[in-house]
Amino acid sequence: MMCGLNIQGLSETFTVSHIRQEDIPRVFSLCSGNPAYYRHCPPQVTEDSIRDDLVALPPGTKAGNKHYLGFWKGWTLIAVMDLIAGFPHENAAFIGFFMVDKAWQRQGTGTRIMEETARFLKPHYQSLHLGYAQGNTQAERFWQNNHFNPTGVITKTQSYTVVSMQRSL
Repeated sequence: MMCGLNIQGLSETFTVSHIRQEDIPRVFSLCSGNPAYYRHCPPQVTEDSIRDDLVALPPGTKAGNKHYLGFWKGWTLIAVMDLIAGFPHENAAFIGFFMVDKAWQRQGTGTRIMEETARFLKPHYQSLHLGYAQGNTQAERFWQNNHFNPTGVITKTQSYTVVSMQRSL
């Protein structure tokens, strides 16, 4: 459940489940197939970094708000999404990470998942937020094509600069 919401309703196309420890090798395989992402957003993915991501929380949030999700077609992991409910404010949700398996990219898969996610969240939240690594033009185009707009907030990290975006629901 996601703050009282059934995550199975998140997609009509894929089976959705919380990523578990035993899923980490599949998540690692999916992420490893997308090296361009890590060129813009280092460091490289490891199974340990995925374990850390499973429990990492933004400031002021609780573990119950975090949903590290897998989108599956049968036994195949198609995409992963780190979704934080009630962040950056109580009427919003935040995508901390989203990646589609390389074999499923450029087929509308990511857009389908975003549309289904927005439809699922709309009755409960006013907006959906995220950040992408500045200079990652593929990510920038994807998010803009999926109705996300820059908020004007730019955050510098040690390794890259994050451009914040928002989509009204």
